[in-house]
Amino acid sequence: MAIKKDKFSWYQQQQVEYGAFEGWNQQYNITHGFSSRKGGVSEGCYKSMNLGFASKDDEKLVNENFHRFTKALGIQKDNLVLSDQTHETNIRVVSEQDTGSGMIKPKTYTGIDGLITNVPGIPLMTFHADCTPLFYVDPQQKVIGVAHAGWRGAFSGMASKMVQAMKEVYHCRPENIQVGIGPSIGKCCFLIRRDVYKHVKIFPKYVTRISKVNEEQWRLSLESVHENFLRLENIPEDNIWKSNRCTCCEEDKFFSHRRMGENRGNHAAVMQLNQ
Repeated sequence: MAIKKDKFSWYQQQQVEYGAFEGWNQQYNITHGFSSRKGGVSEGCYKSMNLGFASKDDEKLVNENFHRFTKALGIQKDNLVLSDQTHETNIRVVSEQDTGSGMIKPKTYTGIDGLITNVPGIPLMTFHADCTPLFYVDPQQKVIGVAHAGWRGAFSGMASKMVQAMKEVYHCRPENIQVGIGPSIGKCCFLIRRDVYKHVKIFPKYVTRISKVNEEQWRLSLESVHENFLRLENIPEDNIWKSNRCTCCEEDKFFSHRRMGENRGNHAAVMQLNQ
């Protein structure tokens, strides 16, 4: 069957807007979502739902945004486990001891772009502003995961490595794993030059959507790279969900590093296994 299209919808709770894959929360007994720009208290280039502590935004405002976002989704802010992103493919297996890491206590890990767990009640969170959020759930083994992947993570196989980690640690089977490819910069806006294209040429079989603009530029679909890595892990096509949203195009909904540079906010992807 074809990869699911247009199954990513927007929801609003207490004036906070977030996106989610249709039916996942109810069917798989999870809570997940991807923040939009709407519903926060930040101003200027961070308006309004900035969830980036690393930005130059007022920390009190960012904290209030976290409070509003987690309340809207019905998860406990103080239980969050935050990634420590470095555009690599390292994955942390999250245990109860990690609860609150990066939120109410220091992280004991560095260089983590992927998080997986089978512990209910611990929301996993990664951060994005054009890079792809990847959501994973195995309802049979009751395992979840979230990952951050830019072009480096895409070509380093983050999509695959999350599946491999779920198999190795929790004995998940590919046919049971559902994967959501969340909002990221689309092919329409992701122009690459030779410094990135040289990486594309190394992995031609993983790229299904790339087109030449001129002798120095190409348009690349990061979604297609993730899709192909997932197929290599035998994830069924019908288990791959896509948001089909471009973070660079939609100024009203998304922050975008490509469009805004360093002076912008961050989105958050979050997922929790419920009791």
